[in-house]
Amino acid sequence: TGGSLSTSTSTNANANANAAAGDDGSGKRVWSEYFSQRLMAIPIGLCLAAEITLSNLSLLTLSVSFHTMVKSSVPVFVLFFSTIFGLEKWNPYLALTILTIVVGISICSFGERGHFSVVGFLFILGSAIASGACPT
Repeated sequence: TGGSLSTSTSTNANANANAAAGDDGSGKRVWSEYFSQRLMAIPIGLCLAAEITLSNLSLLTLSVSFHTMVKSSVPVFVLFFSTIFGLEKWNPYLALTILTIVVGISICSFGERGHFSVVGFLFILGSAIASGACPT
């Protein structure tokens, strides 16, 4: 009986793995599930590509310290997109957290006016937005 129990357990595990992989039990892939799983990677890839590209472009015109300070605003965009997509409910504590982050970044970046570039700032802001919007 011990052998049949382990065989039954491994058979169930194989069936679950096949179902997760898009197998309909006959050994054939269910193509709609196969492609839907692959299509989910497209928005993630686009967001990450935009984040990396814009971040690297901003480093051409901004100091590393200013880049890091602006990039630390990513939690603001994560909470913003989480609220828009319905993953998080908006409440006053989140507003206070966002306000604290924005004020802290503003205070830290105040002394970086001499190294400021509008184009670089827009690049790094776009990178932070793409990072916050990335559905990972």
